[in-house]
Amino acid sequence: MHERNVGPHPRWSCQLAFAAERFDEVVPWLDAHRGDWTCSCTA
Repeated sequence: MHERNVGPHPRWSCQLAFAAERFDEVVPWLDAHRGDWTCSCTA
């Protein structure tokens, strides 16, 4: 958890790392549970 603005992000952020093989499992879960948070996925 970054408890300050980092880079272009206008709010605090956090970074999650997971294996590429889990993409199809993690991203739908993230979408279902993110609430009003914005999510961005990069490879």
